[in-house]
Amino acid sequence: MRRLAQAPNLAIATLWVHALREEGVEATVQREFLGAVMGQLPPDQCLPEIWIDDDTQLERAKELLHAVQHRPQRNWQCVCGERIEGGFEQCWQCGEMMPAAYTAALTRRSWPLWLLAFTLTLVALWVAYFFRDPERTGARGDQLVIAPADGKVVMITEVDEPTFVHGRAVRVSIFMNVFNVHVNRYPVSGTVRYVHRTAGKFMNAATEESSLENEQTSVGLEAGGRRILVRQIAGLIARRIHTYSREGERVEQGERMGLIRFGSRVDVFVPPGSTVHVKAGETTVAGTTVIAEFSSK
Repeated sequence: MRRLAQAPNLAIATLWVHALREEGVEATVQREFLGAVMGQLPPDQCLPEIWIDDDTQLERAKELLHAVQHRPQRNWQCVCGERIEGGFEQCWQCGEMMPAAYTAALTRRSWPLWLLAFTLTLVALWVAYFFRDPERTGARGDQLVIAPADGKVVMITEVDEPTFVHGRAVRVSIFMNVFNVHVNRYPVSGTVRYVHRTAGKFMNAATEESSLENEQTSVGLEAGGRRILVRQIAGLIARRIHTYSREGERVEQGERMGLIRFGSRVDVFVPPGSTVHVKAGETTVAGTTVIAEFSSK
């Protein structure tokens, strides 16, 4: 047996294997159940793999897979107004499917198309789950710092922050896996003084290097004479950061500040001397969990 490729998800892996088998290349999906531990292991160790049974068919299998992956694609516009890129059959903004997918399945009576239609239904349900945006309540106050994201605290460290704080700060890093609510919220009430997007890589967001090298958007808040920085960091799967913040606007603690799609990380920089109320490994709920408290001095 020989490893051919890694697929982004189990549905795509199954479609690729079916396409290869139709051309006479026996292939199987490996690591198909490791998606359940996504977030505990690095994402690239959880993705499904395509293996072929006959090593002598490797080059032909590569050509067939390349043809499947590079079929002519088209853009289309959803009823919600979102422009959908490439070969996506479902709107990532509202979850609406492109009608032709089910139409083709009904008229051609093809089980691969039925599989595609079924897969799209599951994807639509998952997208609706991913974009859920529940209301959040909890403790509020000028001395409190509220979690900006759902997820797990992966790092708490004192660092130099030169872009907005211009000095030492305590950084609390929260990693969001694909099953967390991905709406981010303001940790404090104050005025937005700094909004800056930095292009970069898409490494695993749980690593230290990602805070320096990954694509990110930083939002600086001035609150009661203190400078608080919130940084949205794209991850290995996340490719779109949406930030609602505008310089000069007044924002309230717990309000929505943006969204990161499909797994990522949010860092909060608070002044040294602040009392941190969470530990590495603990989970947070955006807009509810108190992660720190400012010093009264």
